[in-house]
Amino acid sequence: MRAAKCGQKSFIVAFLVAAVAFLAAVAVTGVRPETDNYLLFFSAGLPSSMEYPPLALVFLGLPRLFASTSGGYEVAFAAEAFVFFVMGLIYTAKLAKRFNQSQNAAMLLYTCAMLLMLEFVLDRYDIFPAVITLLSIYCYVTKRYAMAWILLSIATMTKLYPAVLMPTFLIPMLADRDWKGVTSGLILYLGVAILIFLPFLIANSDAATFFITYHWDRPLQIESLAASLIYPFVLAGVVEASGMFSYGSDNMVGPIPDAVAGAMTPAMAVLLLLLYAVMYYLFWKIKKNGCNTEDNRRAMFGAALFLALTIFMMGGKVFSGQYILWIVPLSAFFCVVFSDVCQRRVVVLLLAAFIVLMQAEFAVNAFILNGDGLAAAGMFLILAKNVVLLAVMGMAVIAIRGRMAAWNRMPDRITDRNL
Repeated sequence: MRAAKCGQKSFIVAFLVAAVAFLAAVAVTGVRPETDNYLLFFSAGLPSSMEYPPLALVFLGLPRLFASTSGGYEVAFAAEAFVFFVMGLIYTAKLAKRFNQSQNAAMLLYTCAMLLMLEFVLDRYDIFPAVITLLSIYCYVTKRYAMAWILLSIATMTKLYPAVLMPTFLIPMLADRDWKGVTSGLILYLGVAILIFLPFLIANSDAATFFITYHWDRPLQIESLAASLIYPFVLAGVVEASGMFSYGSDNMVGPIPDAVAGAMTPAMAVLLLLLYAVMYYLFWKIKKNGCNTEDNRRAMFGAALFLALTIFMMGGKVFSGQYILWIVPLSAFFCVVFSDVCQRRVVVLLLAAFIVLMQAEFAVNAFILNGDGLAAAGMFLILAKNVVLLAVMGMAVIAIRGRMAAWNRMPDRITDRNL
């Protein structure tokens, strides 16, 4: 316990030093921070249109209470992000302890990933919903179900992506036929969302719903899996496409990219539904086969969380680099899903390679290509990083299949529902 507390302090100090160095570098170089876009939301009072759900105003508006200039807002925003980093670190350690794993190892993985993505942590919005989602997951695995559903709803109203995790919370309850838990969970999740959304809807319905049409109308972003797979055909002259900057990102437009963009959301929904069906079957099967152990349930739950998030990221028409922050708080689950030590090391190395490739692609597109979004150097880096994440998804599937094979070889089957 003392070693974990000491390690926790060391990780906090390391991140704080890195954050101060980042802010100093931004100030010295004069690079325009991404947080300037957030500050613009409040240039004329409350924003009339915003690409995020309504609760985002709380997290983006809090730094505005302390600063009105670009530099001041950047510092205040980074301070808020630092608080959430610490919260995530603490609950990563708690999850690791809950899973009888090394707290220091889990915190080290979490901190290294955050440091590798430092500019996204301090200069983007995604750390807030990611950490709130982590708190929700922790409450869920510790059987504080009411708080888990409330926090997941808050996270969803902060940024939409946690909505894809809602069915993964329901699946273990459905497999156990816990109808009371299912009903109360849905009531809490939907009720909190309505309570948050309703005041904004009454005050300004157009502003409250703007984020829905904003994302529905977006073209195919160049960082998406689909765009990276289309690009080799563009380079070969088989597909007609061009780059265009809009919706705050570099996009691929043309007859085929536009058609693909229109089909991405329905296709992603089908993949998610397939995942939910498979995970329900697996939870049902481990119960039927007498393999309903805590370890198996955690592995199924962790795999469902990871695959739901990655399907949402890879199957969408937008895949910004900071989205990887969504899965960083799941680091404590890696040792549960990938129980084989060698497999776990490969996964960690692949995720590190993904982050390095993502940073390289960001640097090339932002500082070398000067907005030439469809340049070969940037696009092939994007393709490489997407292939790496696909490989990790494949390893998660292989790990779960390995567990399925092991169920039939278990000499003693013990039922232990503890999730």
